Amino acid sequence: MFENRRILLVDDMPAIHEDFRKILADVESASDLDEDEALLFGGSIHTTSIRFELDSAYQGAQALEQVRAARLAACPYAMAFADMRMPPGWDGVETIGRLWQEDPELQIVICTAFSDYSWTEVFAQLDVRDRLLILKKPFEAIEVYQFASALTTKWKMAKQAALKMSSLEQAVEERTRELSDANIIVQNSPVILYRLSGEPSFPLIYISHNITKFGHDRAKLLASPNWAKDLIDPDDRPKVDAAMARVLEKDAQGASIEFRMRTGDGAYRWVENRYVPVRDKDGRLIEVEGIIIDISERRTADEKIALLARTDGLTGLANRATFIERLNQAFVRTPNRHAA
Repeated sequence: MFENRRILLVDDMPAIHEDFRKILADVESASDLDEDEALLFGGSIHTTSIRFELDSAYQGAQALEQVRAARLAACPYAMAFADMRMPPGWDGVETIGRLWQEDPELQIVICTAFSDYSWTEVFAQLDVRDRLLILKKPFEAIEVYQFASALTTKWKMAKQAALKMSSLEQAVEERTRELSDANIIVQNSPVILYRLSGEPSFPLIYISHNITKFGHDRAKLLASPNWAKDLIDPDDRPKVDAAMARVLEKDAQGASIEFRMRTGDGAYRWVENRYVPVRDKDGRLIEVEGIIIDISERRTADEKIALLARTDGLTGLANRATFIERLNQAFVRTPNRHAA
């Protein structure tokens, strides 16, 4: 993937183009490791054929047109060898600057036989970072090959790294969106989720944002060592503690209890609380996960149903079933006067 050995030669001297083509046409190379292996253990050296694609431009303006056309055709150049002096057109510095405006990913080797340039000024003018190398003329064939091989490989690796970064950013964006959607669902849910640490004092380490619907400050609850006192009606604390004790039993799978949860204004709501213990592989309690469901409307409905079952719908007085029940209770409480 992203294999690209396309090289643009930019020089006003046709002979220089021929020299590059002789060096880079169907190069066969052996790695140092292969050479060492052959030396130590005998056998032949494995050679690798690298096929570079070479195009020529004899002036900077021509090079710019070719780089632009290559990008539009979705077959960009990986690198270019550019001469420093190409009269009567642009010099190497202007040529490189314009090429990078067209293709910022292009790797470039600047070739020169002259030493009357301030490379510090050249590098500052071009903002080269790590995309520009210098090759002094007359150059060695091995230098040309190493530059061509290294920079075309670097272009490929940069493309692969960019793809991985793009994939990572996309994955992070997608995960962030999923978490955002999940957070919206939780905030709009009537269910409150929370977690307690498995330590004996059971500190509150998480509670969902929708606890604020009941008038509580989420941050204060998380910071408070007395969070249970703030949330649980005092009369219901004993049965809540008993339910927690059941959760602590080694083989317990969980517990469920109904109690009155205090609201921020001092009132209360009936809730169902479900505990789920989380243990490590050795059975030690790590956390307790909890779910709180507001059941106030259900409790109110149950009470109304029970009331309707025991009273007359028209008068509101006790009905016949209630009268008989109370009569039986009275008989039970009455002493047996005929007992021996």
